[in-house]
Amino acid sequence: VVAERMTKGYDDIWFKEFSAEAQGLASTFDPTVTGIGAILSSFDDHISGRLFMKYLPIVALASLYALFWTVASGGLLRAFHKNYPPTFATFISDSGFFFGRFFRISALVALGYALLFGILKPEIEDLLDYFLREEIDERIVFVFTLGKYLLVALFLAALSMISDYTKIATVVENRYSILLAMLRSLRLCLGKPLRVVGLYLTLTLLGLLLLLAYGVAAPGAHQQTWPGILLVLVLGQFYIVGRVWLRTLYLGSQFELFRELQDTDVR
Repeated sequence: VVAERMTKGYDDIWFKEFSAEAQGLASTFDPTVTGIGAILSSFDDHISGRLFMKYLPIVALASLYALFWTVASGGLLRAFHKNYPPTFATFISDSGFFFGRFFRISALVALGYALLFGILKPEIEDLLDYFLREEIDERIVFVFTLGKYLLVALFLAALSMISDYTKIATVVENRYSILLAMLRSLRLCLGKPLRVVGLYLTLTLLGLLLLLAYGVAAPGAHQQTWPGILLVLVLGQFYIVGRVWLRTLYLGSQFELFRELQDTDVR
């Protein structure tokens, strides 16, 4: 009976029995791993601080992906600075040349994450619990909870912008001191907030449009044939490629803005 229901699509009774016995990698399987749910679940883990509390091999893969971007950022920014397409050898060489400095930047970003989710977010939650301890209107609780996650999202966005402009300052101005490069990044962000934030919001909107397109195109957990399953896989790979392209676009656009504002400062 269960097998017949499964041929028609997702079956919640089967899933509950499966998840009760699942171990290892199988324990990560749930309805959110398909379609738009996978992206939204990842975003929820990211903004709630549960990103590193997941299945250890997946966390390790995510860490390798972050390390890949740390390495690749040097080659990309160097190519933008030289203003011509690099060969594979020069890309690897430039990536390795800046890796030590970029790794230190990533370590500072990791420290920022630790401060946010280890100190700042718990303090905000304790403060909200204190003020809302006698509140019975769920709408007010919802608004304050939404505000809490908005603050977390703003902190993460600021951390991302400062990190990117610190890397850019390191490449463009050939800085060896990461702290001085970070101060240069802060001066840029605070000195031209409308330009910096406006660019970031524009690119974020583009990312949301990409996410919306994937959400419309990607089927959910209702595939019954191999062609349908393969279609889901292919669409997922296209979305990943789109995310990599968007991340490169972030770096390239921020690099051009940095160089434009740098030329303005010189004049």
